[in-house]
Amino acid sequence: MNDRSSRAGEAHGAATAVRVPSLLALAVAVIVLFMAFRFFAATTFVVLAMLGAASLAAALRPVADRLPGPPALRSVGTLALTLVLLIVLLGGTGWALYRPLHRAIQQLPDILQRADDGLQALADRVGYAGRLTTRELGEMAGQLLTGESVARLLPDVAGTIVTVVLAVAVVVIGAMYLLSLRPGFLSGKAISLLPPDRQDPARQAVAGLQPQLRWWLIGTLIRMVAVGLAFGAGYGIIGLEFALPLATFGGLAESVAVFGPMITLLLSLLIAATQGWGMVVGVTVVYIVVQTLETYAITPLVMRRAVHVPPIVTLFTIIFWGNVFGAAGLILAIPLDLAIWALLKPFVIEKQAAEAGHQA
Repeated sequence: MNDRSSRAGEAHGAATAVRVPSLLALAVAVIVLFMAFRFFAATTFVVLAMLGAASLAAALRPVADRLPGPPALRSVGTLALTLVLLIVLLGGTGWALYRPLHRAIQQLPDILQRADDGLQALADRVGYAGRLTTRELGEMAGQLLTGESVARLLPDVAGTIVTVVLAVAVVVIGAMYLLSLRPGFLSGKAISLLPPDRQDPARQAVAGLQPQLRWWLIGTLIRMVAVGLAFGAGYGIIGLEFALPLATFGGLAESVAVFGPMITLLLSLLIAATQGWGMVVGVTVVYIVVQTLETYAITPLVMRRAVHVPPIVTLFTIIFWGNVFGAAGLILAIPLDLAIWALLKPFVIEKQAAEAGHQA
């Protein structure tokens, strides 16, 4: 009788132990969803900052692991070295861009007027009844990619700069904190709240996501530099006006997959149109050469260790994340896709494959 009672008590205790984490995980999920909908703007900033910090920490983890000293000191040293390198690169780029940018800013009203005249002539030639200007093209692009007009996306320069600086600071500090912890510490705490049968798939998802984020960030930076240099060489050869600023913009635009290169082409064509149709042809040829080089040489080389996201998926998810999260969603669309894929693979795809194998 006592043995039977003790076994019943053990079974009840085991069932309770399983039920409590399940209820706790459910409660946490409900609270998180409520907070996400109640404070959407704050949630957006936190989610994107966490994703940016995780990507930066994943990219710098191999460097931090090779430095001597305690984890906290290694994380500070890694971020310090990275910031020094960025300052040197940005300083050199700024020094090279100062004169052409200064000249471009001075001539900007005349450039925009010439571009507007060229667009209007094109609109008249094709029978477009309305007026077509660079501002209207920018508004159309903003509405397509983020659901907002350019004027609303950039309400004032000072506020935009403060937001960008704050976001960068949060990402850097978050990455420093993540680097100071042993790998998997925070994710392990969160995974422990899940039911036991969900913990192993969650660990697989986290373990697979870290290298993907690392190679996405490293690959994106390499592509930006390579494409910027290629545009600079091509535009310099054909004699395009403001070749260096346009090449720099082309490199930076690589941070937005699919649409970034398109915007680079349109902007370059607008400048080329002010120099004649021969320059338009030259810019088109340079763009085709650079994009071919990127597609068949640069991207396969630097992204071979990152998960491949099909272009059609990238196309639609960029528009989706841009409309959900604004301009930041355009830049972080790929890591958001990677995070979702990392969760779908162990919880859905591999589970269905295993069930199909058992049935067979």
